[in-house]
Amino acid sequence: MADNVAITPGVGANIAADDVGSVYFQKIKLDAGGDGASVPIVAGQQTMAASVPVVLASDQSALPIADGGGALTVDGTVTANQGAAHATLPWKVEGVAGGVAQPVSMATAPALVAGTAVIGKLATPSFAESDSLTRPANTTPYAANRSINCTVAVTAMAYDGLTVTLTANNAFAVGDRITVAGVNAGFTVTNIDGNWTCKTGTNGTTVVFDVTDQPVGATPQTITVGTIAKCLSLDVAGVVGGGVVLSRLSVTLPGATMIGAVRVYAYTVQPTVLVDQEVFTLLAANDANRRSYFDLYPATEGAGSDVAVAEWTGWKVIKCVPGDTRLYFRVAAEGAGTPTSAGVVTLRASGLQTLG
Repeated sequence: MADNVAITPGVGANIAADDVGSVYFQKIKLDAGGDGASVPIVAGQQTMAASVPVVLASDQSALPIADGGGALTVDGTVTANQGAAHATLPWKVEGVAGGVAQPVSMATAPALVAGTAVIGKLATPSFAESDSLTRPANTTPYAANRSINCTVAVTAMAYDGLTVTLTANNAFAVGDRITVAGVNAGFTVTNIDGNWTCKTGTNGTTVVFDVTDQPVGATPQTITVGTIAKCLSLDVAGVVGGGVVLSRLSVTLPGATMIGAVRVYAYTVQPTVLVDQEVFTLLAANDANRRSYFDLYPATEGAGSDVAVAEWTGWKVIKCVPGDTRLYFRVAAEGAGTPTSAGVVTLRASGLQTLG
């Protein structure tokens, strides 16, 4: 059937029109249907299927967007551009309470550390860390001012470049901080005594670490001379060089009679530690890195107990040195006590991390 329909004017038919300056304009209804379809356009808001698409003019100026008192949600990436005329001005964020604008300049903001960074003072991460050492296989009683530590005898030494390998029965692990003493003189070598960090290859019979300066002397050698002692250390700061608020420090001592007082010294740089039962000394050389000490008074319970425990609680602010996140500790007996042979001493600490 053809689309066009022939019309024969009749009598009495009215056509809607509008008189504009004595000229009649015919009124017509709009229909948006395609070929062979009819979609009448009805006044008022309709569904998409019954509406006519609207395209903005190519020279349309900016249109305001109102949320009607609610919230606008934008999916995807939003780019905000101040424009060249305002490039040096700070961004402003409207506060929720009071509407006070707060300047934000990301051009000078520090990099945020994943998992630990916070904006402003909205949150403060916490820490809870522990470290332990195994004391010698003896039950020699402690007296006041004696070091509580391990004593490991060195039975062989070798080095390859800056990597040193010492043979010694031990309970060290990769990452442990140690003090090596008596190896230089005993093996007639240089640059091996000192404070080091155990590296890969350390196990129950071998201690491996890197030194700073090239050792000089015969290698390898097998004699029994020199000792290794452990420096208790805790990774406490959330960022390098960050600060901590130490709120709890505890020590577990092997032996139910280890109820004499103990004193724990804290340092920001690994100090030279003493072997077990050595007279505990305080040196002026460590003053710059000694941050505090904590007096603890161990207690135990009834028959069958095999440890004594002590705890300090308080509020101590300590800042790590640049490049490090650790605190280092030395433990001294301040009273009498008989330990368990080859028993384990455990140090625990907890508190809050700060950003500076």
